[in-house]
Amino acid sequence: MAECIEREKVLSEIKSRFIDLISSDGDLYVNEGINRGLNKAIGIVENAPAADVRPERRGRWERFRCKGDRHDTFRCSDCGHLLWYVTKFCPNCGAKMGGKGGKSNV
Repeated sequence: MAECIEREKVLSEIKSRFIDLISSDGDLYVNEGINRGLNKAIGIVENAPAADVRPERRGRWERFRCKGDRHDTFRCSDCGHLLWYVTKFCPNCGAKMGGKGGKSNV
């Protein structure tokens, strides 16, 4: 599974390490090498493609009886979508049912 990071936090960390390295060593030749390496790292992070991700949605199926119905219907706690059967994910909003943060009432 791919991992996602916040680009600005990574860039901030690289830049703070750069300042620490430059100020700890007075050798101009070493500083030029550090500068080239860190600038290359910054360029790699800035040009890395962004992932198209959304926060994971969690929900649970709630028993729901429509007025006049003889059978139970199930409602997604996240979006309110109604189904006559239970699934692992809501087909409407994609919320994962049950588990942490979304225990099923069914």
